[in-house]
Amino acid sequence: MFVAEGLAMLERAEGLNWQPEYLVATKPSYMFDGVKPLIVTDKLMAELSAQNNPHDVLGVFKQRFQPHAAKEGLWLALEEIRDPGNLGTILRTADAAGASGVILVGDCCDPYSPESVRASTGSIFAMPLVKMSVAALADLARGWPGAVVGTASNAKADFRSNIKSPALIVLGNESRGLSDEAMKACKTLVRIPMRKGVESLNIATAAALMLYQAAATLTYYSGGLSDTQVSPGPGSISCSPVGQLPYCGSTSPVGLLNALPAALKISSERFGGSSSR
Repeated sequence: MFVAEGLAMLERAEGLNWQPEYLVATKPSYMFDGVKPLIVTDKLMAELSAQNNPHDVLGVFKQRFQPHAAKEGLWLALEEIRDPGNLGTILRTADAAGASGVILVGDCCDPYSPESVRASTGSIFAMPLVKMSVAALADLARGWPGAVVGTASNAKADFRSNIKSPALIVLGNESRGLSDEAMKACKTLVRIPMRKGVESLNIATAAALMLYQAAATLTYYSGGLSDTQVSPGPGSISCSPVGQLPYCGSTSPVGLLNALPAALKISSERFGGSSSR
């Protein structure tokens, strides 16, 4: 079981056809057909809640795990991720990028812990989850029909490259990175360039970069190119709204600045406003 708190979180659950085992509220609630809420006092809700500022409603749900990952779309595998806040943030990002699901490899933290659920802002209900060992990941990778891309600081290839569909992105532990076994399972290793002196990126940041790069190139090469084109500016830059994601490649800051207005216009048209909260 796990607990999800707040109206927005529970509305996401209801919209994705999740049904709580129990619904607790401080006032009458008309969510989830057939589930009668247990009405409690504000004081009792504060004792039940894991948050400093309790919401008016919370739900208790059964956990869900899938037996395997479908070999299609875009999947993200996380090896021994240990911070639940990072995991919840990654689930939110994977949901936003249109990923098919997330694979938890080895000894990972609990995706249904209060911190992870809260950080996911409802994406815990949207992302299919699969658990497997490193050996099972290696077996999956061997039979994977598309790209299997892992990150490594000493890799020669840049992460800003084309990724063949279906894609499996593999990221390692926050402090150690990928294990040797997981690294060997990857068909391609890439690095995310960083300024000298920076030790590493937060895993949630690295996941966001890899997921959106994969989503952009996968959509482009699957024939999802929009009719709108952004003309290249100085610095050899070209931007195309690939499906729902504007994809840009640039060799200079000048070219990027020239392309930004058009890229932002495309994002606004497709997403209906700002992409950040």
